[in-house]
Amino acid sequence: MKTQSVRRREEEEDDGSEITVDRLSQLPQPILHNILSLLYQKDAVRTSVLSKSWRYLWHGRLNVEFHDFVICHDIKKEFWSFLDKTLQRYLDQNLPLQKFRVDIPSVADFALLQKWIPIIIMNMGVKSLNLSFNGKDFPLPLVVFQSESLVELHLQWLNLSTLKYTDNVMLNNLQTLHLQQLVITDEVFEKIMSGCPLIENLYLLFCTGLKSIKLHKHHNIKSFGYSAVDKIIIEIEDPHTLESFHFRNYCSDCFFPYKNMNFLRLKSLDLYKVQLPAETFENFSSFFPCLNELILWSCHGLKEFRLLSSSIKRLTIKIDRMNPGKMMKAFIDTPNCNTPKPFFIF
Repeated sequence: MKTQSVRRREEEEDDGSEITVDRLSQLPQPILHNILSLLYQKDAVRTSVLSKSWRYLWHGRLNVEFHDFVICHDIKKEFWSFLDKTLQRYLDQNLPLQKFRVDIPSVADFALLQKWIPIIIMNMGVKSLNLSFNGKDFPLPLVVFQSESLVELHLQWLNLSTLKYTDNVMLNNLQTLHLQQLVITDEVFEKIMSGCPLIENLYLLFCTGLKSIKLHKHHNIKSFGYSAVDKIIIEIEDPHTLESFHFRNYCSDCFFPYKNMNFLRLKSLDLYKVQLPAETFENFSSFFPCLNELILWSCHGLKEFRLLSSSIKRLTIKIDRMNPGKMMKAFIDTPNCNTPKPFFIF
């Protein structure tokens, strides 16, 4: 049996939770919608049981996201029907939609996405669009590349062949472009980049078909990430704006493109299996005066490693034991480094 003190404490706890919910409920709906937008979709739905006023509150979230779903054949129709009804509700009630994400490891309902992608871009003014699904046969609507509202665009496993050389790309406010596991030619890439004058963050991961990456008219690039599966030539006209440079090499004989590049503002440098000539770090302080983080994963070409830098705070060097060109000598002078053991052998 519960004692009287235990029952009283439970009642106080219940009252406290109800008071907390009531206080939240008194906040303006736009603020509550912002709070719910920070939760995963399923967690936001669960808030509907808090009270009557919260029952449909999650319907007004600023983001519609479906990711990490494995859709079984039995519920495939129900899933896409739910997505259709959700977007229709946003449209009917004139609700703002800032982010739309469909990230599923299966074939999507192409007809449904063909219907809604132009609507959420042109009518709802979505700012962040993430499309990641098995869509090699999906004709991506051209409107994706002609949006004044988009600030962030993430495309994965899709077919960009629908973008013709004569098509105009107008992503005038796009700041982040993330292309992953796509087949893309130099011509298509240059076409896309020509319409992104304000791009700040560019990530190209495991894309095939590219022979060169030329960023000659982009003076706002801060972060650049690339995972190479083919040999590539990288040219960045204004590297002095870069703050983060991550380069992953999964092919042979790939060199770090540092020559004639001024990395005055670079704070993070992360290289994986990249060929590093001996002169790479001879004038390290002059090449990277602001570098705070340096990560070298199984890079080769350096028999002797000399690093003198007062700016580095985090240093990680991982050496492949089976690499015949592995480092034999190392001299490191980084007085402000917080990493206790920067070397790892595996």
